[in-house]
Amino acid sequence: MKKQLHIATNPRNRSTKYNAWIDKAQATFWLTTSANNRYDEAMRYLIRAKELSPSDNRITQVSEAITETQLTWLNSLGVDAYNKAEEIYNIWIGWNN
Repeated sequence: MKKQLHIATNPRNRSTKYNAWIDKAQATFWLTTSANNRYDEAMRYLIRAKELSPSDNRITQVSEAITETQLTWLNSLGVDAYNKAEEIYNIWIGWNN
């Protein structure tokens, strides 16, 4: 069963509602850890905001910023893994020679 997304806002103020989804997306993304990547969850919140306000440029800006940060972080993790692998390889080669 698909989980429904809800957020507490003033039901009479549509602007407050979609801005709350944008804020929730940003806050959720920054809770990302190596063990629990929250990028997909944050992007779902931005999709919800886009449903409420399809023409709001802030949604696109936040989406691009979150994506850029995610890519930079994943690239950094990849570089770290490569460097560690190279270090282990050099230890093995040094020991083996």
